Amino acid sequence: MIETAIFSSETLCQALSTQPLTTALVREYTNDLQAELHWMFSAGESAERISQYRCEIIDTLLRGIWQQTVHNDKLSLLAVGGYGRGELQPGSDIDLLILAGKDSQLRKSDAELRAFITLLWDMGLEVGQSVRTLAQCVSEARKDITVMTALMETRDLCGKSRVADLERLLSPRRLWSSKQFFNAKLEEQQQRHENFGESSYLLEPNIKESPGGLRDLQTIAWVAKRHYQVGSLEELAKLGFLDDRELETLISSRNLLWWIRTGLHLLSHRKDDQLLFDHQRELATLAGYQDSDHSLAVEAFMKTYYQAVMELRRLNEMFMQRLREEIMMRRGSNRTKRINDRFQVRKKQLEVVDDQVFNRHPEALIEVFLLLARHSETIQGVSAATIRLIRNHCYLIDDQFRHNSAGSQLFLGFLREPHGVSDQLRRMHRYGVLSAFFPEFRRITGQMQHDLFHVYTVDEHSLLCVRNVLRFASAEESANLPGSHDLYLNFDKPELLILAALTHDVGKGLGGNHSGLGAKMAAQFCAQLNLSASDNDTVTWLVRSHLDMSSLSQNADISDADVLTRFANHVGNQQNLDYLFLLTIADMQATGPNVWNSWKGSLLKQLYRATLQQLKTGKEQLESSEALSAKKLKTLDLLSAEQISSAQAERLWARLGDSYIRRFSPTE
Repeated sequence: MIETAIFSSETLCQALSTQPLTTALVREYTNDLQAELHWMFSAGESAERISQYRCEIIDTLLRGIWQQTVHNDKLSLLAVGGYGRGELQPGSDIDLLILAGKDSQLRKSDAELRAFITLLWDMGLEVGQSVRTLAQCVSEARKDITVMTALMETRDLCGKSRVADLERLLSPRRLWSSKQFFNAKLEEQQQRHENFGESSYLLEPNIKESPGGLRDLQTIAWVAKRHYQVGSLEELAKLGFLDDRELETLISSRNLLWWIRTGLHLLSHRKDDQLLFDHQRELATLAGYQDSDHSLAVEAFMKTYYQAVMELRRLNEMFMQRLREEIMMRRGSNRTKRINDRFQVRKKQLEVVDDQVFNRHPEALIEVFLLLARHSETIQGVSAATIRLIRNHCYLIDDQFRHNSAGSQLFLGFLREPHGVSDQLRRMHRYGVLSAFFPEFRRITGQMQHDLFHVYTVDEHSLLCVRNVLRFASAEESANLPGSHDLYLNFDKPELLILAALTHDVGKGLGGNHSGLGAKMAAQFCAQLNLSASDNDTVTWLVRSHLDMSSLSQNADISDADVLTRFANHVGNQQNLDYLFLLTIADMQATGPNVWNSWKGSLLKQLYRATLQQLKTGKEQLESSEALSAKKLKTLDLLSAEQISSAQAERLWARLGDSYIRRFSPTE
């Protein structure tokens, strides 16, 4: 029991037993409760204890109100949903179920129930209530997975105990079998992920609904409870569903999100799951973060949040896959198709042939993603056991591994695959392999960008930039950018552009010129990949120059010949120009929804065309100058035979001009 400075559930219960409940009295209690929650949070109490405390007080208030207004011992008052499982953050809804065995019992107490509900609202308690019979609960649950899910998490508050009756009537043998329930929750999650997209990595994320948020954790718990009849993560671990490391990660990540959500509700004085900038700064201070030389306190706080979300998203993927295998794939053929001596496919899932594959062949940690991209039409995912093995063997990717040509060749081969690279690169990041192979990427994971344009973390922005680059390979997806598809197809080495997109912002968060710093890191990564000197130079130049084209097109007068000449000299050749043009488009489109528009696209294309023309003109002039010099040399050889000196010839040519020399051959 939690004892506090104002009251406990025990003292409140004693107070309620000695005085009638009035609207003013309950409002006083609820105001005191909110003040107490603020005090507990400021004092460093855990979000779990704060939630438990609020549950206890609300439980006690509701029982007191029920006992004074409803006098039918055949009726039941139950807590439902999040309140039912004892998770009641300061602004969370109080969901109730008033339950009867028969409809006649509800009719008999209709006036009392109306008075009870009205009184709750008058007293300022924000409740969501349903009034049903047992049969109606079954009927509604059969039709609606949301109702079914809420009724799985019920708790007796007052009146006749009905939880056991509900559990019996709603058992998987009667409705929503494990398979049906899993399918429905998986579809629900996929729809939610699609709706929220990559909003986990937005700079102002929704901590509940975004991929990797609290809802993903709840989905695991719901499906596991339906299938295994367990009610906690610890019970799942006892079944062998989680290992110790995964359990610790889930609990620590969940506790962090609970703490943030509790803080949000208290700071905004309402139910609020959007982590806005102002609240981020306040929460960072409350969590004890401080500014350092290279980062703000809020940046360090948010990096912790983003890393927790990434872990939760990876674990959600692994556990949902494990449940899919357990629930959906037990029947049917169990045959495997061997791909090589390291991997096989079973029921469209890629898996290792045995648990020691990564120990024998560490480079297979990269090969996984190459195979997923190469066979994207026939392989749907990775088995849960293999996901766990990948994560547990990332430590094998050390300096020796990074400079091993086998891993480098596999990574470059992966980037050259015509399909699936964007999705699998994102998976590589999610599983921790990308950061292990390219350590500089770990530093920018969860790195915020405080400006008016970027709406994503640096790692997410970089992955979106890669996705945009790869869209140029599709005529359909690049149709709104005429010519970009043809430019991309002309590249002999499109992987250089992909590498530039992946590394272009790795210098962020260190202070100073991030393009220059990033270019040095990109050069090191390219050397690690054993790229040739010229290819390394190309990627490094692109990273160093990735802002030049957007800046010049929007801020300079490109009709100025000097401006254009300097830029053309900087670019050097058409291949560099083509690479930089496409990288600039991909970068701008990955920055935020309001950064790229047709006007900026038009300016960029004007700069591209003008620069291309300047490069061609400069080349023609150079070739003309070289031809003129060669003609003069040949003429001088002929004149020397006639005893005419080069000085005499130069004086003559100075009077006649270059056009005269170009009109005649050396013998003429």
